[in-house]
Amino acid sequence: MLSRHPRPSQSEVLSGREEGVRVHITRDSVCAGDDAKAPNARSCQIGDTWSWPELVGRIWQASDLPSIDGGRATWVLASGILLAVAAQEWDQPHVFFRLEGDRRDLDMAGGDLRAHWSYLAQIDPAMVVQALERIRLRL
Repeated sequence: MLSRHPRPSQSEVLSGREEGVRVHITRDSVCAGDDAKAPNARSCQIGDTWSWPELVGRIWQASDLPSIDGGRATWVLASGILLAVAAQEWDQPHVFFRLEGDRRDLDMAGGDLRAHWSYLAQIDPAMVVQALERIRLRL
């Protein structure tokens, strides 16, 4: 049975504005019944000036990630680069450290940002963070 993970209030993350960047969000399915809506697309807006935690918070809020029985769903957010790990049992995602220059590596198409949540079932989210923080994507 799927349920929805609670999200922070609008005042807790950067509010989307009509101007700024449109974000297209997709996510993996968590079960066969969820496949009917694949790629589970959503979208949101974020202003022109944002920090990495604000971007992840806005995407997380708009995503409405499903919870799973057992309470241990783990998700990884990426957009050309790794952005965050979210877990059903956490109040907020773990945002990976990013430099301002990393913005050029985001998955952009026609001025819109594309982001995807990969579902990692019930893998321990702390182990996922630890592993992903050690990965070197460029030499």
